[in-house]
Amino acid sequence: MAGEFGAAQQMPAWLDRLNALQAEAQQLAAKFAGATTESRQFSARDATGTVEVTITARGRVEAIRLRSDWRRQLDGDSGLATAVMEANTNAQRERVSAFATGATADEPPARPGPDAAPPPIPFEPADGPAGADAQRAMRETLNLIEAAQGQLDEAVQAARDRARREYTGHDAGRHVTVRVTGSGDLRQIEAEEAFLRRMQPDYVQRACETAFADAYRNADAPPAQAAADDAVRELKALTDDPSTLLRRLFGYR
Repeated sequence: MAGEFGAAQQMPAWLDRLNALQAEAQQLAAKFAGATTESRQFSARDATGTVEVTITARGRVEAIRLRSDWRRQLDGDSGLATAVMEANTNAQRERVSAFATGATADEPPARPGPDAAPPPIPFEPADGPAGADAQRAMRETLNLIEAAQGQLDEAVQAARDRARREYTGHDAGRHVTVRVTGSGDLRQIEAEEAFLRRMQPDYVQRACETAFADAYRNADAPPAQAAADDAVRELKALTDDPSTLLRRLFGYR
């Protein structure tokens, strides 16, 4: 038996495929990350060309620019709020289009070089999957998976509830009010346009940007009571290291 296993038994051959799948998943994740890199920005104007909105890769409004003649170009009642909404919608279209182009670009996946491949992990035989230690480890892991599933369900539901909720932001003078969802989607803008029309464009721009920033800050505020995630973190630590998981499940040292 000792001759069959040896002191440094190599991983089973099927684990090579697992390693390859992991590498491909990492490449795909990197591709999506590149398509949504936070440094990217997208700008668009409303139909009149009076208001320009710049958003980040997350779809959040970062800057607003007004033409100097915006008072003449926009309706005096709710023209400013409507134009900002329209420019934001156009910028969001640019963002989605850019993401779709970047994520579906027909590029062959880069294969890791020989130096990038992790060294084979030696396996030393213990009792195997039928051994008492391995059986206990399997039961513990199954219990961990069940606990993590429950915590994930709670976290997903909490995230859904938070994403649907609306959060409000104001500028310092409360002349602009912005409402966004927990995920940052713009729902409504209200502007005290009679006051804003007496102000210079840079003041109006800052008021709008401050209201957006305040709304996002409120949406991003951590919940009063965070959901438990200890089982999820423990399970993630195991799955992040396949060799440790295999040793734990199959009784190898």
